[in-house]
Amino acid sequence: MPRYVLAFEKRGMMKYLSHLDLLRLFKRAFRSAEVDLLYTEGFNPHPKIAFGQPLSLGYESLEEWLEIETETEQDSEIFLPRIHQYLPEGIKIISVELQEPWKKTIASSCVEAHYQITFPIGPCELNCKKLATSFLAQKEILVEKSSKKHREVQIVDIKPMIRFFALKTEEEFLLLDTVLDAGSVSNLSPELLIQGFLRFSQLQIPRHNVKVIRTKLVFQNN
Repeated sequence: MPRYVLAFEKRGMMKYLSHLDLLRLFKRAFRSAEVDLLYTEGFNPHPKIAFGQPLSLGYESLEEWLEIETETEQDSEIFLPRIHQYLPEGIKIISVELQEPWKKTIASSCVEAHYQITFPIGPCELNCKKLATSFLAQKEILVEKSSKKHREVQIVDIKPMIRFFALKTEEEFLLLDTVLDAGSVSNLSPELLIQGFLRFSQLQIPRHNVKVIRTKLVFQNN
């Protein structure tokens, strides 16, 4: 059966839409647009829809990925305008591509995620290069991670999961561009990086004032 990968944006107020609500939104949109999704078998069948990497509540994204399977091949020139009629402002499909049947699913092949994290610092001077270098020069970057499975707080070293880390200032904001491990093999939440960086830098910034945008997901060749 045909398998498609769709790239889409999640912007503005849609950042407060949970992962499950986003899944429901797309299910309704596909159904309203009369896209003949392929369903699982069994007592309670579900449409075959999967995301590349779940996006945390409160994050915006410039490039998310969604994978669907359909009963018949779709014409993207007809498919995209039709589906957009049923999507709210802030959710926009950028592209759709037919996948080769032998390729891995996007959920199993995601390896890294790119983020831009914005800290409001007000009128102050920072040596961004020195701060970034000294942060990464730590032997370990230890943070507290809550374990839902074991219901306890664990101390983890996130340094090996940081692939890129760069700082710059723009007006009264500190901008962090970073690339982190993402996927089933190794995954680092930006929340843990924010925790470790704020503690190291001693910047007194409430978490709710920090803005996170996921700019890109990267998948291994498959």
